Amino acid sequence: MARPGRRRPPPRGTRVLGLLVTMDAEQGVEAARLVGAKRVVPVHFDDYDVFTSSREDFLVEAQRAGIADRVRPVDRGETILL
Repeated sequence: MARPGRRRPPPRGTRVLGLLVTMDAEQGVEAARLVGAKRVVPVHFDDYDVFTSSREDFLVEAQRAGIADRVRPVDRGETILL
């Protein structure tokens, strides 16, 4: 979050016509932390060529942020119970 008097960094992720439409790995981890997610299942990481982060990037960021134990990666076509 930006502090008063500090400039916000430019938005990351994917922008289309100036609108942020996807998050990068760091933003995804921050979103999971902000909402207090008990489980995180990254599923939209290779659907489009415009993504700026891979699933592996997200897993590294989750590890760095201390929430890797909440992340459950799934393979395309895999089914899990939530």
